[in-house]
Amino acid sequence: MSEITPLIYLGGLDSVEQNFLSKYQVKHVLTLDSESPGIPEIWGVRHKFIQITDEEDSLLLPLLPELTNWIISNINLQQRTLVHCRHGVSRSASIVIALLMRTLEKDLNAVLEMVEKKRPGVQPNPGFRKQLELWYLLRYNLNPGNRNYRLFLLTHNVVEYIQVSRSDSEFGYKCGKCREVLFYSNDLVPHDDNWWKMLSEPCSLGLVVLPLVWMKSSENEPRLNCFKCRNKLGCVGLRSPISCPCSARIYPGFFVNPSRVDKYKLNQAL
Repeated sequence: MSEITPLIYLGGLDSVEQNFLSKYQVKHVLTLDSESPGIPEIWGVRHKFIQITDEEDSLLLPLLPELTNWIISNINLQQRTLVHCRHGVSRSASIVIALLMRTLEKDLNAVLEMVEKKRPGVQPNPGFRKQLELWYLLRYNLNPGNRNYRLFLLTHNVVEYIQVSRSDSEFGYKCGKCREVLFYSNDLVPHDDNWWKMLSEPCSLGLVVLPLVWMKSSENEPRLNCFKCRNKLGCVGLRSPISCPCSARIYPGFFVNPSRVDKYKLNQAL
C-alpha cells in the first residue's frame, strides 16, 4: 500500500487487511476488480465496489465523475481512502490519477509522473490512458453533447441517441428534398477514431454523423432515410463497415452522402 497524498492510498488486494487499514486509519475503501473482497462491516470501513476488468476496452471514463466525487467527499471530511484493484497497477492507479488530474488541473503525463514517484510500477493499460487523455480534454465534465465523448461511446459499442442541437456548430445540414434540418457540424466526425485527441475536419466526400434521436428507427436498417420525407440520405454503419468515396472504411456511425443534403451557415436564413 502506497501513500499518494496524506489522505489517498493506492494498493493491491493485499492491502485490504484489517490491521493495515486500522494502522493507517483508512475509513473508506474503493475496490475496482472483477470480484469484491468482501470487507466485513465490523471493520468499520465504508466500502465501494466497482466491477471492472483490466482490459483496454473496459469503460472507465463514464465512472470517473462518480468515483472522483466520492473520494473528494472523503477528502472534505479529512478521512483517508484506499483505492485498490488486484495489483494496484492499472485500474486503481487510473482512478487516483483521474482524481489528481481533476483536483490539480494537470494533464495525464504530469500526474502519472507524480504517482510513479510514490508507487513505482503503476501503469494504466493503453485503453485507460486514452480515456484519461479524454478526461483532461473534456476538463473533467462528461458533456453528453461533446463530439469526442459521443465518439468514444460509439466506438465502445454504446449507441447514445441525442436530440438535434446547434450548440457549438458553425453549419447546419438540411435534407436536399424536403429542406428539413437534419444535423449540424457538431454532429460530424472524421473517419479515424482518435476520440482521445482533438478531432480533425470531417471528410468532404462522405459525412459521418453521430447518433441522433431521429436516426434510431434506422439503426437495424442498411439505409438511412430522412425522417420527414424518407429521402435516401446514405447508409447505416452500426453493424458492419461502410466505404467512403475517399477509400476510408467507416465504422461505426451513420454515413450521409453530401449530395443528398444542403449545407448552410447558421447565421443565414433557412
